[in-house]
Amino acid sequence: MLNLRKVAVIGCGFVGSSSAFALMMSGLFSEMVLIDSDRERAEGEALDISHGMPLARPMKIYAGGYDDVTDAAIIVVTAGANQKPGETRLDLVKKNVAIFKSIMPEISKRKYKGRQVEAGGNQGKGGDQGTAGV
Repeated sequence: MLNLRKVAVIGCGFVGSSSAFALMMSGLFSEMVLIDSDRERAEGEALDISHGMPLARPMKIYAGGYDDVTDAAIIVVTAGANQKPGETRLDLVKKNVAIFKSIMPEISKRKYKGRQVEAGGNQGKGGDQGTAGV
């Protein structure tokens, strides 16, 4: 059964961490799981974002894995690579497609029934640096 007050954020780069902070401040959810291929990064972001809770409603924020998305009402996918010096935009698109191709089957395996939102930043210089699926 879906928990309508739970959100999962996949990718803890610039876009993912900013989105997670905004979701925490919105008060729409009481639980948020952050997922990234770099588990320590997700744990650090969860701790950093939880420091803003005195300014918002109480929320359980934690780093998790794909098994934690099964009951989330919404999954926000922000994972993506940033463009390296000398890398073409086409090469970057190929890299980001590979990242999404690694994430989507993980969600499908869990027979997820909620809503999914894909969000990304400027995929050129300074693009998102989340590493989920990399």
